[in-house]
Amino acid sequence: MLRIERNPQPEFWDGLKKFKNYNELDNTDEGKKMRSLIREYLIKEQKGICAYCCRSIDNKSSLNEHIKPRDSFDNHSLDYDNIVASCTQSDTCSAAKGNEYSQKFVSPLDDDVENHFALAPNGMIICLTEKAEYTCELLNLNSHNLTQVRKAVIDVCKMYGEDIEDIIKYYLYKDNGDYQAYADAIKYYCDHSEIR
Repeated sequence: MLRIERNPQPEFWDGLKKFKNYNELDNTDEGKKMRSLIREYLIKEQKGICAYCCRSIDNKSSLNEHIKPRDSFDNHSLDYDNIVASCTQSDTCSAAKGNEYSQKFVSPLDDDVENHFALAPNGMIICLTEKAEYTCELLNLNSHNLTQVRKAVIDVCKMYGEDIEDIIKYYLYKDNGDYQAYADAIKYYCDHSEIR
């Protein structure tokens, strides 16, 4: 999981004040457009990756995810700092999390998010804190598929040898400035010599 660097709240967010909560967005065409606008904005802000697993996402392969579930935290359902874009995979991330939440949850908006997790050469996430263990289990971040793809990303990085600048230049970002899929594994590889 990478830290999401939040921009200041966008001006269009003020248009949400007319709605009582996020669920009300489904009741009008304007509300439905706002939901789509929120997702488009968040995907761009997250440089095209899921807030949790770092898969590549677009408007069709993502949803607006409430860190604190909107059913339990209705009064926070329209808060800018409570919504991220998540992938729609059926066994990880938002689908795995459902309506669960605890203070132990590591949010991708936390300043220290990257200090909670490490990465093994086999693609497994190593949890460095109790909060990381809770979060990793809740989001199923060590699913077989995610572990295998992170391992493949690490293996590709190893092909570059010790030329970290080339990895960052040619592999971390797409031509449009978005992150490549699984940028968390690429960044970890570049930042931690022990994995190489």
